[in-house]
Amino acid sequence: MNTSPEDSARERAELKDSEEHSKAAERGKFTVTVAVAFVLVPATVAGLGWFLYDGGSVSELTSTEADPEEASSAQTHQDVDPPTPEGTVADPGSGLSYELPGEHWQRLGDDEVPHGYSSYAVHGSVDDPEAIIATGAETLGTVEPLSTTGLRVATDSLNQAVPDADLPEMKALGESRIDGHPVFEAAMSNGEEGKPYGRFLLVELTDDHGAFVLGFTTGGDEAISADIDAALDSIGTL
Repeated sequence: MNTSPEDSARERAELKDSEEHSKAAERGKFTVTVAVAFVLVPATVAGLGWFLYDGGSVSELTSTEADPEEASSAQTHQDVDPPTPEGTVADPGSGLSYELPGEHWQRLGDDEVPHGYSSYAVHGSVDDPEAIIATGAETLGTVEPLSTTGLRVATDSLNQAVPDADLPEMKALGESRIDGHPVFEAAMSNGEEGKPYGRFLLVELTDDHGAFVLGFTTGGDEAISADIDAALDSIGTL
């Protein structure tokens, strides 16, 4: 079918208008997309900043974590026992404590304590002491009286401390109490000048467990004998 020149011109105009309308619509969509993008990007950045720095943020949670050094220091202080007063011998091995008398007494280190004792203090030279004060633990019998056990342990402890020595025997002095616990006491001689002196205590801590302390000097020095008495008079339980 043949069309007139006027019809052809009209069709071309209509087609051109349609193309221009389509381009305009696409430009509108692009403009809206760009505008939305400009709105969303700042909002997203602002939201992220709020999450990182607000009151409940990661930075706050991080700041509340305990410092490792502070935690370790607190744990260390928690684990450390209260300090023992200066001059006090506290012996967990026996469960006893006492005041170490005088300036010339020294407690041996744990690796220097002779077998059979849990603490050991000497007067004078470590290799050749003038006197000793030793503590230790002892298993108690359920049948044997405390006095019988005490005299036997006193003799054994003295012979162990001063082997092969011709010493006066330990004699029972009687029983008393320390911190509510039954105590047996024995002594050797009466502390006279020039004679060996020894004193012994056995404390019944439980029905089958006891602790003893032995003080002994071979020199017979009255001042040293007085030190031994002072130490044993200060005996307490841990």
